[in-house]
Amino acid sequence: METNEYVNIAMPLVTMIATKGEAIDAAKANTASASALLARLAFKAASEKKAEEVGETLREKVSKDWWKRVKGTWSAACTFHDFLAAGGSFGQDAKAESPWIIGGTEATTVDQTSIAAIASATDGKPETTVPALVKRFNAVRKERKERAEAKKAADTETLAAFLRCPEAKEWKGEDASSLPYVMNDQQIAEAKRIGAKRLEAEAAEAAEAAEAAQWENYLAAVNRLNESQLNELALCNAARRTAIAAKAAEAAKEREAEETANNAAEPQPLRKAS
Repeated sequence: METNEYVNIAMPLVTMIATKGEAIDAAKANTASASALLARLAFKAASEKKAEEVGETLREKVSKDWWKRVKGTWSAACTFHDFLAAGGSFGQDAKAESPWIIGGTEATTVDQTSIAAIASATDGKPETTVPALVKRFNAVRKERKERAEAKKAADTETLAAFLRCPEAKEWKGEDASSLPYVMNDQQIAEAKRIGAKRLEAEAAEAAEAAEAAQWENYLAAVNRLNESQLNELALCNAARRTAIAAKAAEAAKEREAEETANNAAEPQPLRKAS
């Protein structure tokens, strides 16, 4: 379609959204909301490389307030299209109750091959709306961004640990953020391996230190006790040991009973009749 055709179709939708009339439109049987129709129009315009031109024309034709109300819908649909066009893809949420309908066909993923079907969908037929796909797209982008940030943070921590190792003497003066730019892939992999071992060792040392500190605190607390309190502590420890022993004996008894039952259930060998 030409730019003016897109604008002619979009203007009534923009008017309905800006004047909050889309609810009336959506009430018609098998009719998507004005926002959904505008989003699909933006997606179609993007597929024909006319989204920017059409959007600019719309912005000039309507008031600033009206454009502000529809700009998010328009730009989100265009961003979604560009993601698919660049080879991006994503699937449904694992908790989705039913598959999407793309071009009249059930689908659980969308990718570059879905563009034509999404752009050519016709109102009046069952079809997953572009805003619904955009909502999932935004959720996926957020999840991927969070995973990437978490991985980057973990890699940075591992490389920082590597720099604390003797093997890092050749990289003196570098920091964790600069190593990926001065090392090749093989060196980065080796640095991460060494750094991971260093982190494990440091974690073990920290655990030992915490245990030692806890024991020292315990001894210090015991040294502050008077004779009566020491006797009470000894009785508590004795009771605790007795309870542990009783529990262990009970568990052993249960195991013995289970073994006896299992042995009784085993089939007896056939014996020749005398």
